[in-house]
Amino acid sequence: MDWWYFIAAELLFFVLFVLFFIWQYGSLQKDKALLKAQREAEAEAERLGANAAQPQVNERPELKSHE
Repeated sequence: MDWWYFIAAELLFFVLFVLFFIWQYGSLQKDKALLKAQREAEAEAERLGANAAQPQVNERPELKSHE
């Protein structure tokens, strides 16, 4: 048996394994940045009172009890 093919296959597997982890790390960093931006945008919207313009369940006239 020629050992060159075995060594080449092991090296290829190792390189692909390392590339997979690099790809996963980059994806994680991107997801963390998107989540941070989303949280900052939500905090800014709450600070500006953008959520106050949306009607609450109790403020909708069709759901109020008849007095």
